[in-house]
Amino acid sequence: MEKEKVITKHLNIDANKAWDVIKKPAFLAIHGDVKTTIVSDLEWIEHTGEAVDNRCVAKIDEATKTVSIQSESSKYKSEHDAFKISLKEVDGGCDVTIDFELFTGAIANILVMKVAGDKIVESSIDKLFHHIEKKCK
Repeated sequence: MEKEKVITKHLNIDANKAWDVIKKPAFLAIHGDVKTTIVSDLEWIEHTGEAVDNRCVAKIDEATKTVSIQSESSKYKSEHDAFKISLKEVDGGCDVTIDFELFTGAIANILVMKVAGDKIVESSIDKLFHHIEKKCK
C-alpha cells in the first residue's frame, strides 16, 4: 500500500538560508525523536526498534532546489519512505513543498494506513517543517 501527501508551506525565511538547511537533511530528524546515527549530510541511520534500522540516503538537485530522500527498513523490505523537499524563492521568503510517500506491505500496517494514514503522513510533514524552521533560526 502506498500513501502520498504533498504540502506546500510559505516560510518567512531567506530562501538561501532555508536551502542551506534543507540540503543537509540528516540533521532534520525526519522521523521524529528516534536515535539517529549520522553518516554524512546526506546519509543517516534511524534506529527505530530493537532490531530495526531505517537507512536514509538523500540526493540533491541544485538546479531545481530539490532534495530527494529514500528510507529503507533493515528488517522489513516492504517498508520504505520517499521524500522530496523542494524550495522556491518568493517575495518575503520561500515556499517549501514536501512530497511524502509511505510504502508498506505488512497487513497490520496496511490496516493502520487505511484508518490513520493521512494523520501519520501529515504529522511527519509537520515535524519536518518544524525542524526546517527551527534550524533556520
